[in-house]
Amino acid sequence: MKFLHLADLHIGKRVHEASMIDEQRRILATIVDSARTESVDAVLIAGDVFDRMVPSTEALGVCQQFFSSLLKIHVPIFCIAGNHDSADRLSFCSPFMEDQGIHIAPPYTGTISTYCFHDQEGDVLIHLLPFIKATDARMAFPQEADDIHTVNDAVRIALAHHPIDTSKRNILLSHQFVIDGSENPTTCDSETISVGGIDGVQASLFDEYSYVALGHIHSHQQVRRPEVRYCGTPLAYSFSECSRPKTLSIVNIDGQDHVTIREQELHPHHTMREIKTSFEQISKGCDTLPHDDYVHVTLTDEALFDAAERVRAFYPNMLRLDFASQVYASADDTAQSVKPDRSPLQLFDDFYHDQTGKDLTETQTALVQQTIETTREAKE
Repeated sequence: MKFLHLADLHIGKRVHEASMIDEQRRILATIVDSARTESVDAVLIAGDVFDRMVPSTEALGVCQQFFSSLLKIHVPIFCIAGNHDSADRLSFCSPFMEDQGIHIAPPYTGTISTYCFHDQEGDVLIHLLPFIKATDARMAFPQEADDIHTVNDAVRIALAHHPIDTSKRNILLSHQFVIDGSENPTTCDSETISVGGIDGVQASLFDEYSYVALGHIHSHQQVRRPEVRYCGTPLAYSFSECSRPKTLSIVNIDGQDHVTIREQELHPHHTMREIKTSFEQISKGCDTLPHDDYVHVTLTDEALFDAAERVRAFYPNMLRLDFASQVYASADDTAQSVKPDRSPLQLFDDFYHDQTGKDLTETQTALVQQTIETTREAKE
């Protein structure tokens, strides 16, 4: 069986308030072309189809077009909900769509949906386990509730109640934070990971499966063994992913249960990248790469009047602007410059000016001051 492993499409996502919908429409069309060229038997989507539990009409339309395009080339779809999806909404029409080739797992209530795919070398069982939490497993198995404290407990109990036929090839779709002992996968700024380790699921729970198609982590990588795999997102959704290529996972499982995995690099219409330079260099056209890329610009100038507007004249898709002389805390940087003897209002005014090149108006100043005082009173 040959299939594409996808996950974390996040259709409808906005990055720094910029819509990614056109980029997503293009990259999904590229994936359909690859499915056709590779003559795959199926497409597996391991969760986070949408970026929100209630997707926009536009996001629904992009997903509908993607699914319809796959069905037109006779490629069935197997799909689970991720933590960003609503399992109820995602699977609402699933019983009516299965005859068309769309198989979506319902919300977890104690049963893992399983489908038998038959190729010329025998049967392949595809198991769909949507994103689950400890509360889901406790509700499904109240007699074991006292033993279910973490997500790892929930997945362990769910799999224990779902024995598999190991004489056949078995594929599991799962959308969890899968770890190997104390080793965590490489993460990005665009993911939602809970702190404290209670969300970690041990990869050893999946040892009986031929291949585990994981979703949730945005960089493609294996966990414990090559056959337990995150495929990553098809597009970069944060600047922390600029240096990490996006790929399409093409997987084949032969009759002897041997798995081969090939990564095909994906190329977005607009690249996401970071630039550190002076405005003079920008205005001279020293950057030879496309100026309509999604960029994070860090200016080495001490100051620049109306910085955002002037830089955006050269980079219309600029998503973020910083000055190198001002270091602020972010997901990548823990340092923060603090100017002594400055009031909270003055510090905010400095920050606002550095980001926009403008001073606060009287109305904005009054609003910020009111917010500061309200916050201070709440703490006291």
